[in-house]
Formats: sequence, C-alpha cells, structure tokens
Amino acid sequence: MASTLPKKRLAVGAIALFLLIISWLWWSHIMKMRLQAKIDELESRHEPVYVTDLDFPPVPDGQNAAFYYLSAAVAKSATIISPAESNLSYPGYPPYPPAWYQLEDQAYVANQKAFSIARQARNLDRADWGVQSIHFASANTTNLNAMRSLANELGDAALYAHMHHNDEQAIQYLFDVLHQADSVDQHGLLIDRLVAAGIQALAVDRIETIAVDLQIRGHSNSPDAVDRADVFQLIQQLLDEPIQSKKRSWTMARERIAAFSQLFYIRDRATVLRPLVNLWEIHTLDEWTLLSKAMDAPNWPMAQAILSGAQPYSRYVEIEFRVTSQRRLAAVSLALQLYRSDHGNYPSDLKSLVGEYLAAVPLDPFYAMPQPIGYLPPQNSGVIRPLLFIDPPGFPSTAPPPGTPTFAWNNATARQWLDVAPWWMAAGAPATAPASHQ
Repeated sequence: MASTLPKKRLAVGAIALFLLIISWLWWSHIMKMRLQAKIDELESRHEPVYVTDLDFPPVPDGQNAAFYYLSAAVAKSATIISPAESNLSYPGYPPYPPAWYQLEDQAYVANQKAFSIARQARNLDRADWGVQSIHFASANTTNLNAMRSLANELGDAALYAHMHHNDEQAIQYLFDVLHQADSVDQHGLLIDRLVAAGIQALAVDRIETIAVDLQIRGHSNSPDAVDRADVFQLIQQLLDEPIQSKKRSWTMARERIAAFSQLFYIRDRATVLRPLVNLWEIHTLDEWTLLSKAMDAPNWPMAQAILSGAQPYSRYVEIEFRVTSQRRLAAVSLALQLYRSDHGNYPSDLKSLVGEYLAAVPLDPFYAMPQPIGYLPPQNSGVIRPLLFIDPPGFPSTAPPPGTPTFAWNNATARQWLDVAPWWMAAGAPATAPASHQ
C-alpha cells in the first residue's frame, strides 16, 4: 500500500502538469489570436503598428525646418531676454509697464538674427528632430525647452511690432510661431504634442491681444497696416482643423507604437509569462486607440463619454479642446476686425460674418449639442465692448463679464470671455508703446 502511494502522487502530479501545460497552450493561443486580431484591425485601417512603420528617411538640413529652428535657438541671445522669458509680472494686455518695453527694446534688437533664421523655416513643411525609429521609445526631448524659449521671444516680437504700429510685421511673427508649433509636432511623442499645443496657445494669445486694435489696409492710413489677405490666411490657418486632427492621430499612433515596441521587446524574451505580456499588449493597443478616438471627437462631452474607462488620460484630451476653442475664438475675433474695418462698427450677431468673412460660425466644443461660439454685441452704454465667449461647463452662464480686459484661457471652470475691442483705452491710456520707446 505504501509503495503505491508515491506512484499515485506522481500520476496525479503528471496529470496536473499535463493539464497545466494544456491550459497554458490554450491561453497562449487565445492571447496570440486576440493580439493578432487587434494588429490586423489596425493594419486594415492602414495605421502604423511597428517601429519600422515610422522609419522615415532623414531630412537634409537645407530642407529641414527643425534644423533652422534649432539654429535660431542657438542664435538667440543667452543674456538678453524678452518679458515672457523674464520674472516680470504684468497684465496680459496693453498698456504694459515701462519695464516691459525696457526688456523688449533690448530683446527685439538682440534677437534679430534668430528671428531671421526662424523665418526661413516657414517655407519648409518637414521637420526632422533627429528621433530615429531605433530609439523611438526613448525619444530625445532636450530641444523642447529651447523651442519654448524661442516661441516666447517670437511672441513678444509680435507684440513689440504691434505696439510700434507695424501690424504687417506683427502678423508675420505670429505665422512664424504657428509654423514652429506645427514643426515641433512632427515625428515626436505625446510630450512633443503637448509642447506644440503650448506654443499654439502662446500664438493664439498674442493674436487675441493684437486683434483688438489691428490696423488693416483699406481702413488704416498706416503704411505698415496688415494686408487683408494675410488676415484671411491667418483665419484659415486657425480653423484648419482637419490638419490638426491628422497630427493628433499621428501623435497617438507614435505613442502607441512606442509603448507597444517596449512590450514587444519583453514578449520576445518571455516564455511562461508570454500570454500575460500578450494581454498587456492588447490592453495597450486598446488604451491608445481609445485615446485617439477621444481626441477626434467633435466635442468635449463626447470625448468624456469615450474616455469613461480611461479617465487618467482625460487631461490630455481636455487640453486639446481648450486649444481648439481658443483657436476658434481668435479666428472669429479676426473676422470681427475685418467687419469693423469694412463697416466702421461691429455686427449685431455673428451670422453677419458668414459668407464674406467666415464659412460658418465655429462651434463651442464644450457643448454636447451643436452650439455656436457666443457673442455679446456692443451695448448702448457709451462703452463699446463686444465680447466672445465659450462655456467649458457645457451649459449657459448668467455671470456677467469681468470688469477687466480678458484674453486667453484663465483656468476657470466658468464662462471664458474674450474681448475684441480696446474698450479700456477709452479713459485715455495708450494702447501702443510710450512715446520714448517709439
């Protein structure tokens, strides 16, 4: 009896091991098939899956926008900085304090070479930042701070030109910043997209500030007024959302590939745990696909519904909708300036802009149902203060506009207002540079 007990235990153990192996093989097969189905689904949509799918050939320096922007960053003064680069505190609208002009007077002159090099990049559509596919998962981001710094300088140069009545040059600097943002967005990861979004927001903030008293040819007698065609081009660029959607999709694909490639490396070296790695790969593909769909949603409430199972990423998506809303507001503000230039006043509603100035009134992206950007026309109160607004909570607000000028995103969860006329200058404060700095 005693001699047969070990044999029975060995038999039971052998059966258990056999069943475990069979279970592992079945689990491994199921996970492998599920992973392959996910990959087939992506490939059927012609989306990149592997690092080698993004193996772009290097761009020669003469054709590479990144080369010029990096050269401009090197040419930028290391000792003389613009107000946006300094610790100076000042309102986000003119008139700026004397210290602002003292800083920018020097920075504008000191950085002319950097501005000239950055302008050359505007003719180039491709930007190769030296991120090769073999190192894709650990992309080099050391250049991002330099790009933020250069954008600050260019943005302040636009304000400086405007304060000195040269709106033609101011608009060109704004085109430079927007092109720089588009270039930073190429061949990178989510961090690059976020930095590009920040540079976009900087450009839009400057556009909104400059637009309130923009001098347009045909209405202004200034020889340095901006050409109408440039204003229309800027509006079109701000509202070119299909290209922004395409860039977002590529960013999500690159980020997904970066995460997937790391797991692919682990899977190739795993044995017993390979099915678990497969499951992790499936989860990664699903997660980034979900995030991509949320970023392409037509409005923020729909994006939130898509992200119901991936809330940690909602912050990234919300930033995209914030920047989109500010781009739309800035475009409408420019259209209002064209209307003012042609008619001598502001319209009673935004529908008056449709046809000649806008193809349609852009929507507030924070409403679940289509809702145009809000507009408060000038009131008969002696102060001409037209305002645009959006409602991030997704429902109307009864709160009055603030008593101070308002531009850009103010980090509030309430209604976001945008001034489109320099009403606060009615008391006589100059909107341009002090006489001693002109």
